[in-house]
Amino acid sequence: MAAFAKNKLAKAISLSMPLLLSLGLSGCDDDNLDPDDIGVPSTYSFESRSQLGLSSVNYQESTTRLLLIQELIKLTNSDYLQEFGQNNDVTKTLELLNRYYLTGTKTSDTDLASVNVYDEHDPINTEEPGPTPLKSFSADTNTTFIQTDFSQLTSEINLKDKVMGISSNLIFRSETNAESGHFLGWGKINGDKGPNQLIQLCLNNIANLATDDDTETKTIYNNIDYSALLNNLLLTSIAYSEATNTLLNKKSFLTSTELTNEESKLAIEKNWDQAFGYFGASRELNPDTLATPDKTESNLFSDTNYQFSEIAIYLEENSPLNDITFASKTFKTFLLGRHLIQDRLDDKQVTNIETQAQIILSEWEHIIVAQIIRKMREITIFAPLIDLSDEFKKAYSKSWSEMKGLLIGLQYNPYSLLSYDEQIEIHKKIPSTVFMTSTSVSTFLKNMKEVSDLFQERFNITDRNAGAW
Repeated sequence: MAAFAKNKLAKAISLSMPLLLSLGLSGCDDDNLDPDDIGVPSTYSFESRSQLGLSSVNYQESTTRLLLIQELIKLTNSDYLQEFGQNNDVTKTLELLNRYYLTGTKTSDTDLASVNVYDEHDPINTEEPGPTPLKSFSADTNTTFIQTDFSQLTSEINLKDKVMGISSNLIFRSETNAESGHFLGWGKINGDKGPNQLIQLCLNNIANLATDDDTETKTIYNNIDYSALLNNLLLTSIAYSEATNTLLNKKSFLTSTELTNEESKLAIEKNWDQAFGYFGASRELNPDTLATPDKTESNLFSDTNYQFSEIAIYLEENSPLNDITFASKTFKTFLLGRHLIQDRLDDKQVTNIETQAQIILSEWEHIIVAQIIRKMREITIFAPLIDLSDEFKKAYSKSWSEMKGLLIGLQYNPYSLLSYDEQIEIHKKIPSTVFMTSTSVSTFLKNMKEVSDLFQERFNITDRNAGAW
């Protein structure tokens, strides 16, 4: 663990910050931030200040991007993509995948709000022309969904525009050229274009797999599950990075002079809502039970839990000592911060709101790290079994790919508890190669254990919780 050594003072400060933030210490000792005392609502519902009776909450743009990711991953694992690939070349298949990433609902001749991707190859006429349907929600439930296709989502939205390195510069910069970002985690891919290039690498490999002679292997190439990797690359490089670098970043909050401007107040309100949308929790999530109300008709913009919130809920529910509060604390902090924005926006409250934002970002990083530890545990289970069956080998590849995608995403948080040098060392120990021989796997598991130990120590995750996930 010597390679992970850090300046003791800096480490002590970084470790103490989440505790200080969780206590609500913001320099405003006379402020009462007890949610019960100041009337914080129990659901993410806030009325418009200018139009009585109407909601001021709107994060449909964020939800549309989460749905684009979810639906793209659904397509990559589908039999349909294999059928399409067998009847088209790699270029056409890649173009089909990029309709989710590059086009989305942006107006064009092939946008998802106008053209059904699944009708592009439909020899037995099971699909209808028109907008692309949402396929990632099971029809086997008693719930119907208000939104059933992309024409009912937010228009003019794609994924690429908000990818880290395009929407915001990478945090780590080249020592020799400050204009160039330093992208960690995938070999020779580097620079601010790195995240987008790696995403395109995933899409290219999936397109190649769909058009080759093997219709059974859909997403795994060179022992990497490119669909699983892609999912976590997109979630971290879009949802997480937008929250950390733009929406909840300190630079996005108001100065004293801007507080007099109603447009500025609306901007901070919008940013907060969009960050909540990217976290992906239902507006009616019960932070005490982690349940959401059963509804016969569900609104995808307000009633559904998405990727990050689902992970947080799982980790909290499966904490054997009930000492993990990832989902409940994050939800409550979003409520408190939004209430402060709604109720009384002045210099003091901006400071308090910034504090709540830092709590959220700290919890979000803890959620990602805990999920990485969960995937590491799966890897240690599957690794000794990979020679026994293809199913164990696929499970090993998928867990590795999910882990690696999240590890890469850690570099997108400017407030991370992990230093630049530590993250470089992490990716040296867990490179972009999936080891499969007994000797290489043994060395890899040893290196992975060192990274897991660092995470548990730095993020205060007990062996009991790590073992239960």
